[in-house]
Amino acid sequence: FDQAAQLELILQAADDNIADGSYTSELTFVPRQLKWVNNSTACGGEAGFSYDAHQQSCQVLAKAGQVIPLTLQAYGEGDRLLADYSATIDGIDITELNAGLESMVSFDQTAVDFSQTSQPQFYSFDSSQAITHVALIQASVPSHCAPYAKQGDDCLLETSGDEVILGRTVPASLEVVTSVAGQIPGNHLYAGQTVTFSTQPGFTVQAVDVNGQALSSYSSEFARGLTADTISLAMISDDFFLDGMAMPATVQWGEDGQHQIQVTDNEFLFTKDITPFNARYIDELVELDIGIASDGVDGQALTLSVSGQENQVALADNAELRYGQLMISDLILATETEGTMPVYLQYFSQGGALVEEAGFDLTTQSASLVAESETGAVVPGLTQTSDGIDVDAYAEAAEFQIKAEVADWLKVPGDEALLDPTASLTISAGVTLRGNDRVIYRREAIR
Repeated sequence: FDQAAQLELILQAADDNIADGSYTSELTFVPRQLKWVNNSTACGGEAGFSYDAHQQSCQVLAKAGQVIPLTLQAYGEGDRLLADYSATIDGIDITELNAGLESMVSFDQTAVDFSQTSQPQFYSFDSSQAITHVALIQASVPSHCAPYAKQGDDCLLETSGDEVILGRTVPASLEVVTSVAGQIPGNHLYAGQTVTFSTQPGFTVQAVDVNGQALSSYSSEFARGLTADTISLAMISDDFFLDGMAMPATVQWGEDGQHQIQVTDNEFLFTKDITPFNARYIDELVELDIGIASDGVDGQALTLSVSGQENQVALADNAELRYGQLMISDLILATETEGTMPVYLQYFSQGGALVEEAGFDLTTQSASLVAESETGAVVPGLTQTSDGIDVDAYAEAAEFQIKAEVADWLKVPGDEALLDPTASLTISAGVTLRGNDRVIYRREAIR
């Protein structure tokens, strides 16, 4: 029989003359089970919820602070949907679970007047309380007795219940809690030089519910949607070529629900080309934006809520950007005499003057020294020192071109490309001369 109902069965004898020729009995048909409609295919097994594994398979039901939609269906034997069944269901329990499947909070749903008809063959209702956390939502409906199957305190046959994790809730939005301006060692930086921060510029963000309340539960696996792929750090600059440039981002998740987003150290630089410029203060800002589609509701991604400029911070506070060039002084040495080719770092000041940076040490840089001779002479020994390039004593008169192969930020501007700095080394049979130390190449003074 395909209906949930109580029927009266009458057996009647074919011969009306037979005494007691009829038999009457009640037949009671109840649903086999009430089951939750569950659109999630997987929210985590015994190991719990994993964002990477379950972000798509575990359905987003609502935002934290909202009620969640619930749907029950009545089934007969063989999982056949019933066309008509009504009952008042008590004892439905809604539990909010953390990613490890531990209960955080639960509540009893108010009694539900379940009614399933042929159109539609389900019954939907909202939870009687709002969900308070970012959580997995477990719903439990107990077994019950169909109203017509009750006999006093007994039940002819119970209808089974169901317990299942229906999906998950997500934050209503994200917000900036604090921001920190970047700091650079020595308060200066050279174009072409990878930025090393003493303090990385960044933001602390947290999730909030629909009422603006902070959600410490947006942590652990629930916060793993917050990645470099869903975060945008963009530069704000008056320079057309720098404005809008993407910055590398690093995320540090906090178990308290507050998460650090910073510009990644040692992965960013200001490009250096063949056109020198005067030093200037770094007045660029970093702007934060977030969009997590897999944590969205109704097709709207989880985003950063901004009311002002709290999502902007200084890239490098009170720091100067310079155009630098490594200079090697020409050197004339007498034969059988050791010497040093002075090396120094120049940049153009904010006023346009060439300035030598005090304390520059070539040994702190990755540089390869190359000596070339037009006559094919054996090259002298060369050593990087804190003062420059030490030249070993050489027995014969000769001329060499000394080149330091260095990183771009130390190269000098050429006509079409950045060039490694070079200088002349002359070994003479006469007296050592140093008249041209600190002489600036003509091409380096032209801008």
